[in-house]
Amino acid sequence: QREAVEVAVTEGSFTKSGVLLQFVPAPVGEAVSPSAQPILRSQNVTVRGFGFVDSGTFARCRIADALLSRTFYTEAVVVLSSRTLVCMFPALARPSLSPSFLEVSLDGTWYSANMVPYAVVGHPTYIRASPDTLQATADSPELPRVEVIFYDEMGHATVFGDDMLTRAVVSARLEGAPNTTTLTGATTIAVSSNGTAVFTGVQVSSRTAMTYTVVFSISLPTSSVASLPRAALRPMDTVWSTRAQFSVQVGQPYMLALRTTPPER
Repeated sequence: QREAVEVAVTEGSFTKSGVLLQFVPAPVGEAVSPSAQPILRSQNVTVRGFGFVDSGTFARCRIADALLSRTFYTEAVVVLSSRTLVCMFPALARPSLSPSFLEVSLDGTWYSANMVPYAVVGHPTYIRASPDTLQATADSPELPRVEVIFYDEMGHATVFGDDMLTRAVVSARLEGAPNTTTLTGATTIAVSSNGTAVFTGVQVSSRTAMTYTVVFSISLPTSSVASLPRAALRPMDTVWSTRAQFSVQVGQPYMLALRTTPPER
């Protein structure tokens, strides 16, 4: 509902312009979907909360860190109901700082105070293994499930596969182990569409109890490099690596063996 606002510069002499002022509640955002967007791609984000009203072109959404050091704004906002609105973000050239949040304003000035996480994710620049400390027993020296995750320069997990990433593979090998000890099983995994590589069923060929260093490294097949446009290639694409410690411990006893014959009595 809008009400007329008039101004008086002298007592009793008010303007009669009929300018309408709309009173709106403070909006509250509770959840967003999706919760991230890749750089260089526009995206519509559905926000669920309460207190949403259609305030026309005054409504805005923004992505910001706690100190407002790096802030992004919407091109438009569409209010669907008092509980749902859509923020239309343009293609953004830089990733957001970490952590960052999505905030809603109905008047373009005052934004919702509750922090709903939202990230603008950049190109991957390094990888990490999760978990990076692994354990097994010598009677079954199999690595637990390991997920190799890509991160951008701001520490956001890269959940969007791009032309380069989805053509890459991640390989696992032992570092500093005896020459006769190797990894067996699926030691080379293609990167999935969500930008991760998952290793399962990989074993150490030796049953010796010791701690191994497992190196996970990314590579881009030559054929894939040749077929990609130059703009899709980025520095360090073929040299990223990360390490995990794999401790093989002595297993449970299952057999008794006599090494010397006891004397007869």
